[in-house]
Amino acid sequence: MKAQVIRLAAHEPAVVDAERIAVLRQSLGPERFPEVVSAVVSHLSERLARIDFALQTGELAEAERHAARVASLGEQVGLADLARVARDLRHILASGEDVAIAAVASRLARLGEESLAAVMAHIDLSAL
Repeated sequence: MKAQVIRLAAHEPAVVDAERIAVLRQSLGPERFPEVVSAVVSHLSERLARIDFALQTGELAEAERHAARVASLGEQVGLADLARVARDLRHILASGEDVAIAAVASRLARLGEESLAAVMAHIDLSAL
């Protein structure tokens, strides 16, 4: 019997809650909106990097703390999927299951990259 290798696409399209973006744009105004969202994207990027570093160095409590912040920030800018995967990582970290932690952390990193690009697409960069 021959083993069959199945290749899985390691790509997830990011979904941005356009309604959340519209509410932010309206409440912050055209000048503050790009500033605030850019700052949140910067913080998300930093937190995602810190999660990766914490996992590489075995600092699971630190990774959990940063994942909680990613979940909160993601919700604020309409990235519900990113927030959900960050919450999933928090729960998996408590299990101590190395394979599951690695899988969810990899998914968070992939989705994080796509999500940050998707949110930035909603900003009129010429206004910066």
